[in-house]
Amino acid sequence: MINTLEVGGAEMRLAELARRLPPARFEVHVACMVGAGAYETAVRESGAQIHLLGYRGVREDGRLRLGRVLGLPFVANRVAGLVRRVRPDVFHTFLPNCNVFGAVAAALTGFPALVASRVFLGAYRSVNPLYPAIENWAARRARRIACNCEAVRRDVLERERVDPSRVRVVLNGIDAERFAPRTASDPQARRRELGLPTDGPLVGIVANFLPHKRHEDFLAAAGRVAVSFPQARFLLAGRPYDRQDELAALAERLGIAERVHFLGPRADMPDLYPLLDVAVSTSTNEGLSNALIEAQSCGVPVVATAIAGAAEIVGDGETGFLTPPRDDRATAEKIALLLGDETLRLRFAAEARRRVLERFSVDRMVADYAALYEEICKEVGRMKQEG
Repeated sequence: MINTLEVGGAEMRLAELARRLPPARFEVHVACMVGAGAYETAVRESGAQIHLLGYRGVREDGRLRLGRVLGLPFVANRVAGLVRRVRPDVFHTFLPNCNVFGAVAAALTGFPALVASRVFLGAYRSVNPLYPAIENWAARRARRIACNCEAVRRDVLERERVDPSRVRVVLNGIDAERFAPRTASDPQARRRELGLPTDGPLVGIVANFLPHKRHEDFLAAAGRVAVSFPQARFLLAGRPYDRQDELAALAERLGIAERVHFLGPRADMPDLYPLLDVAVSTSTNEGLSNALIEAQSCGVPVVATAIAGAAEIVGDGETGFLTPPRDDRATAEKIALLLGDETLRLRFAAEARRRVLERFSVDRMVADYAALYEEICKEVGRMKQEG
């Protein structure tokens, strides 16, 4: 179960699981709390059934709506009803609100085989004192908690009251054949399609415009890099979430508006990454970033903030550089270093690709989840025999 099937890291992982879990061993159902989206066609073509639950959230135009809050029990009952109808052997939830609704449904139905995903650090829980209490309660209803990197596993054990034996790491995986180094047959034409000049370095950030992604730090670094590399262009790909005007205004104030390009959410990233000279992540709260893995798989050196799972992806000084969070000066220095040294970029690119093939393949991720699901089925089966 997930919120939507729009373009995003967790959404892509779910779509890959639906497509690649062996059909002889698994029948897949996908529940979308809010709606479907870009990955819907791929999921349906895999043979998976999609169930839309019609959840609209508790806010509208940024304001809490009492009627929607009061409707939460009905939403939870809808999820429970789905569990009763489908009668899954394993129920896997992605993202925090789905983890909570899944736990409520498990409590209402007595369902024993819940898997809850953790894909980023729990710092957001400090915003509201209710979050830790609710999520700790939900965590205790999960038979397994699947973390997408070791840093998230450590964070879960520090913040949540769970048995360490129930917390597992399943690293994200990507399709390395799809995300691969390539040379466009006509790169200048591709650049023109994107509204870019036909020459000059390209630096990009691939992230939905969420506050913790810190696009403002990317733009601040871009302003510094533009001084030394006046031909450089800076690309932002991702869902705007009503922040594009704000960021465009910042680019204007920094004097780089004409060099900044907002590309929106993209379904063609395997073709866009190879155009980049450097990929950047300025996030302050991340588990294991799919964008960093994808960029490195395409042979693009990266500059990323030294947080959580980034160090599990980026070999500092080997496949890219790690910089302190919220430090646009340090980020700019490393971007400039890479732009000014083609030999270094090529060396980093080759090592980055090798590491992705070794650790972050989609086949390995799917095999790990399949093994986890079957382990849970056997454990629940033993419990029923003993009970």
